[in-house]
Parts: sequence; C-alpha cells; structure tokens
Amino acid sequence: MTKSKRSSRWPKFAIGLLVPLSTIAILTTAATQIMAYLAIHPPREHLTHSPDHLGLDYEDVIFTTSDGIQLKGWFIPSPYSRAAVILGHGFTRSRQEMLDVAAMLSRNCYNVLLFDWRAHGESGGEQTTFGYEEVKDVAAALDYLSTRPEVDSEHIGMLGKSLGAAIAIRGGAALPQLKAIVADSPFPSLQDSIEVGVRRRGPLGVWPLRPIALYLGTVTIGVDPDLVRPIDDIKAISPRPVLIMHGGRDELVPADTGQRLYAAAGQPKLLWYEPDAAHVKLSTRHPVEYEMRMVDFFDNALKDESAGHCALRVNAPLASLWP
Repeated sequence: MTKSKRSSRWPKFAIGLLVPLSTIAILTTAATQIMAYLAIHPPREHLTHSPDHLGLDYEDVIFTTSDGIQLKGWFIPSPYSRAAVILGHGFTRSRQEMLDVAAMLSRNCYNVLLFDWRAHGESGGEQTTFGYEEVKDVAAALDYLSTRPEVDSEHIGMLGKSLGAAIAIRGGAALPQLKAIVADSPFPSLQDSIEVGVRRRGPLGVWPLRPIALYLGTVTIGVDPDLVRPIDDIKAISPRPVLIMHGGRDELVPADTGQRLYAAAGQPKLLWYEPDAAHVKLSTRHPVEYEMRMVDFFDNALKDESAGHCALRVNAPLASLWP
C-alpha cells in the first residue's frame, strides 16, 4: 500500500471516530441537562391526606420566608405542652410524608408544625436548592411558631427525613432557636447525593460518561455543592443534642453516612442504625421503637416541664436512651 493511500484513510478514520464520540457527547450533555433540570424543578406531590385522616385537629397555615416565598403547612396544637417540633419532608415529597411522625408526636403531646419546602407540594418557589436556601424556610417556620401562644420558643426542636434531615442539620447549625435535631436518613453532602444520582441513571453512571455527567450536572443545578455539606455543619449544633437515624439498606445515601455524621457531630449525640431498614423507612419498619427513641430524645432535649402533665403521653417501656 502506497504512502498516499494510507494517508487518505486517516481522515476517514478520524471522521468515523469523531461522529460517534460527538454523538455520545451530545447525548450525555442533553441527558445530564434534562436530569439536572428535573432535579431543581421537582415534580410536585399532590396532597391526598391531611391530619384529619388520623383524627388530629389542625390548622392550615401560611407563612413567608425572608426572600418572599410563601410556604404552606399544618399546625397541630397540643393543650398539654408548650414544646413544639418542626417536621421536614424529603425531596419530591410533601408535608403529608410526615403525617405518621406528626401523629406520634401529637399523641405524646407536642405541638407540631409540618410544611412543604419551597418548590414542593403547595408552597411557592420555582426551584429547590437542595438545602442551601431552605435554611430560610426553617427560619420562617421558627418565626411563625414565635407567634403561637401555645408554643414556648425556648422549647422547639426539628426532625427531618432525607433532604429534610440534611436541612435540619444545616438549620440546626445556623439557627440556635432550634434546641434539638433529629436527622432521619440525611445525605452527608450535596456532592455525595449528586454522585449517587448519577450512578443510578443507567449509562450515565458508567465510565467515561460518569465524570462528564457529574461535572455537567454540578454546573447545571446552579448550587455550589461545597456550600451544602451537612457533614461539615453538624458539629456546629453542639452543645445542643442531635440524633442521627440511618438504615443499612439505604439505596440513596452512602452506607456509612450515619457513622460519618455521628463521628463529625459534637456532644451530646446519638446514633440509631438499623441494618434492615431502607431509605427513610425506619418509622414504618420499626414504628414502636421509632416513637420511643424520638420521644425520649425530645423529652430530654426540650425539657418542657409542663409535658409531665400530659394525659395522653405514651410511656416508653425502654429506659431512657440518654446516659
């Protein structure tokens, strides 16, 4: 074969290689952009249940964040205690996800506030920021509770699931009004969460597409992942107590998350790890123990003396989990 013939084949080879690579790059970019857009504009869960489905008295409430976003929720009052707990739901969910926990707290005589995060459920807002701006949502919830005569602002805690747990940690670090934090299945950092999301997206999770998708996804969501790191925030909650809950079959959060967050937290701190529980399934898989652990934690942390007169309080058969 002459040199000129061999040389003439190189452009054909290059074109033959460039076309599929360009196609892969275009498809990867498009798929990542779509995935990121859907992530920051989550589908809104339609509310089909309310506290009255569980026989709970409640009020529809509306309050506004410092950046002008209207949040909608439910307030479940208690005549037996002035302590209150704020509940935060997970990504793409709504406040109705927290109804089982709200019922547990209500029958143990806590005031309860549950609401939809910005860009979720019935609340305003066009996009989620995965826990960055949502700290303002928590601050607005605290401001609302300060207007309720049933609530003592010195006795307010928070419990969140998944995204709500990450926000609870960040809120607890930034807002000293929160006196106790329960984090059920939180992610350790937004970067961890993005990586898990990419791995679960079929071909995008396979090398060499994975690093490309990670980079493009991080850029597209518009939030610097370094600004949303509950694992760095959690230490600032101390000396207020934190309870971390995590299941060993969690498919959305790295398996060692609970242990990592516990190690990073200051005292006082507790960790409940169940090897058989999937993501945010502790309250449904182990409802009795969930209630006992949660109520014991808040009873000790919030120290509302009037709660001792609660006629409905469930007496946990376990001894206190606190030393």
